[in-house]
Amino acid sequence: HEMVCFTMLDISGKYYGLDCFGMVNINNRDNTTYGRNTGATPDGRRAGDPLSNANNPTAGMDKNGVTAFVNSLLKARGDIHFGTVQNMKFSKETFNTMRRTVIFPLLDSYFGRGGTQAMINVVGKEDLENARKEPEKYSNLIVRVGGFSARYVELADDVQLDILNRTLN
Repeated sequence: HEMVCFTMLDISGKYYGLDCFGMVNINNRDNTTYGRNTGATPDGRRAGDPLSNANNPTAGMDKNGVTAFVNSLLKARGDIHFGTVQNMKFSKETFNTMRRTVIFPLLDSYFGRGGTQAMINVVGKEDLENARKEPEKYSNLIVRVGGFSARYVELADDVQLDILNRTLN
């Protein structure tokens, strides 16, 4: 991460007629596309499964809770890049009933310790599962993909599965 960021900053202003040039870690849905042709990885990801989405852990591999998840996100230095996707997915129940006791303190800690951006998705796993079964009933279900939002039912099947399998806090 640091090598790529510093390389981009080093060439800033030297090429392309730009005054400033820097790295943004946003892979949109390419983590799924590239994952199709990538072998198994040491973290337990199986061959063909999506790679991690941007700066997030591989789906289902963040097993130590939301605090460990946020601590992991903060390992990438925020002062040497121009943006890094941090997708955070919360259940409707957690977001609605624990907003003041969990969500606000979590985000205060994240941003207070140098977090640069948070892309928050509040969705029920059952909504995503139902949308896969009956897409015509869920045409307006919007989800965070990578660096953008999209209608869930219009995404490729493996992109839908990647979003469905991301850990729900």
